[in-house]
Amino acid sequence: MWQTPSIPASLSSVTFNETPSVQRPEPIYYTPRRKQACSRCHTKRIKCLGGVPCRNCTLSDSPCIFPPPRKSRNSASQQGPVSPSNSLKDDHPTSTTAANGASLSVTAKTGSYRRSEKDFSSRRLDQARRVSRQTYRASPSCRTFVEQFIAWVAVQKLQLNPFDEASFNPSWASLGHLDSGLMNPGLEISIDTEVSHPSAQSEASRPVKIRMPPYNHSIHLLQCVEFAIGHDQHYFRRQHIRARVTQMYQNPDSSRSKDRGWLCFWLAILAVGELYNSNGYTPADDGLGLSRSSTSPDKEPPGAEYYHQSVSFLQQVAENPDVLYIETLCLLAVYAFSMNKINTAYMYNGLGLRAALSLGLHRSSLDFLSEGSDLRIAESEHQRRVFWTVYYQDLLTSSTTGRPWGILDDEITTEYADSTRISGDSMMEFFDSEESNAHLELMRLRGQAYSSLYGYAGTAINPYSHISLFDFDLGNSLSQQHLDKMDEFHQGLIAWQQELPGKLKLARSFEGSGLNPSRVTANLHLIYHQTILVLLRPVLVNIHNDSFEVRSKEYSETIDANPGLKSMLRAFYIAILDSARETAGILEWLQYQGALFINSYFDASYAFTAAIALYLARTLRSFTYPNQDALLFTDEDLSALNTIVGILRQQSLAGNVPAKHFDRQLRLLENNLQALQTALDNRVSFDDLNFDLDYLDSGIPSLSGNMSATLPGEP
Repeated sequence: MWQTPSIPASLSSVTFNETPSVQRPEPIYYTPRRKQACSRCHTKRIKCLGGVPCRNCTLSDSPCIFPPPRKSRNSASQQGPVSPSNSLKDDHPTSTTAANGASLSVTAKTGSYRRSEKDFSSRRLDQARRVSRQTYRASPSCRTFVEQFIAWVAVQKLQLNPFDEASFNPSWASLGHLDSGLMNPGLEISIDTEVSHPSAQSEASRPVKIRMPPYNHSIHLLQCVEFAIGHDQHYFRRQHIRARVTQMYQNPDSSRSKDRGWLCFWLAILAVGELYNSNGYTPADDGLGLSRSSTSPDKEPPGAEYYHQSVSFLQQVAENPDVLYIETLCLLAVYAFSMNKINTAYMYNGLGLRAALSLGLHRSSLDFLSEGSDLRIAESEHQRRVFWTVYYQDLLTSSTTGRPWGILDDEITTEYADSTRISGDSMMEFFDSEESNAHLELMRLRGQAYSSLYGYAGTAINPYSHISLFDFDLGNSLSQQHLDKMDEFHQGLIAWQQELPGKLKLARSFEGSGLNPSRVTANLHLIYHQTILVLLRPVLVNIHNDSFEVRSKEYSETIDANPGLKSMLRAFYIAILDSARETAGILEWLQYQGALFINSYFDASYAFTAAIALYLARTLRSFTYPNQDALLFTDEDLSALNTIVGILRQQSLAGNVPAKHFDRQLRLLENNLQALQTALDNRVSFDDLNFDLDYLDSGIPSLSGNMSATLPGEP
């Protein structure tokens, strides 16, 4: 039986209309909960411990502001119930006076239960007054940096000439005029697609034909994979895979040959092998400086057919992941980079890392002594190396895209790869562990440096990561804390290079030529120099801003507020040029030896990172800080820039999809930097103008000597 809720005693004194037949309980009005966090903690979505200032703002040396409680949407109704007689009397909108004296009309009736209309005018005015500034947005990605820096250069150019119509060039302006013929609402799209879940069982079991290359060519592609990436990390057991390929070609109708997991893996091997099978061939020039491939649309890289076939099997083998599945995802991630699908590579590697965690590959065998292990030494070493491979790629993709990694080091207990554990025929299954471990240690340093400096992994992972470039304004100057953090990681990278084994060091002769170069050492040192360039790149932005301020505001000399900071900036500038020149030298040697991978994403990315630094440094030559030597950009630096740009454009003409994108971004960067330099050179200040009017008429009093003088005829 329903019971009528009783009216609270606190509300018993409220007067209702005299309606004896119906008695309704008074509605209870709740006060909205006041926001407890300060503005900074609320924006970063971290717990605010209270206090003024709070602990988080104190540690980050940031202003701590607690916003006033926001007025609720039902604030008009939360003042308590109002009798209908009072509400009916107030039929006309009232007006209130704002703090600035402006009269604002209020359409909502006082005391009514209708929600007041949202006022968008104040927000639009605030956004109009707010200056749009570009930020790093916590991304060490070279692509993102170029896009943001180009936008920042456009802002600086607009400051020099605010009335320049050419400075306003929104991205949507390229859409052109609207064609009236496109206003037809009818739309028809025809697309070929595959049904993931066919309705009929006969369609699901329809046979699929997979075309494999000849046996000799398959083994050749396998050797290409080993030469290109096999020394860096471990993707398969060398003798084991050759034996299985031989068995597949001898008995293609066996169940092992038709295993979906194996076919998915082998097709990925063929795709990566075709990718690195290029011998540096560039399409013939047509006499106009452009090859046929440069004028054609972007085509997929070699091996794309094998890649798509391998991807089609992924969904069928993902439910029961094994080590072979993890190896497949690592190979597909490598190939996705070459297709300029960086996010896809990040997703593939994330799946591989999850599968490795589900299999417990990150745990040491000592953690499961009670369970025991019947794995052979070679298989145990294989699984251990597969985990470090997917871990290596996790750091590679996260540091490339500026996204968080998938596992913390505290959760890993397995040992590094060690070739001394194996002996006999098993030694032929693996490459030297020193090579892969050196790459792994470098990538761990890179992940720590990038995440700490750019702040994309969060403050709970790295110490002092609140001193980062997360949401850092491109127009702001680097603090001493930022430079100290850069110097700490830079010194750590130098120490890593000095501790390398002799066979992995890049020794040079007196003429500058390499003494013991190889593709393995080239890969290792290219990653090393790229890490330094990305780590120290904010220094170039800082010097660029200082140079712009000096030239735009006509300072005779800069104010030396912190001479130690300026000396650190100059030292980092020199280190950047050294790494850029080393990158150019290594890439030039690879090109000369025919070991430069034309379709590789990574070789193109090394050239792209170094070219960005050299383009920025070229605009800073001859700039001088007080009591410091001028910043130099020598002929050797210019030669390195020309070499890198030439290699990148050679890859672009050969059909390298990422290289085409990098080349376009470099052209935009160069054009915008040149436009800014031209605007600075053509800028005319009022001091350069001659306003001497004494020569007009001897009877006119001198205006230069007496500004209060009056002209003839004036009262």
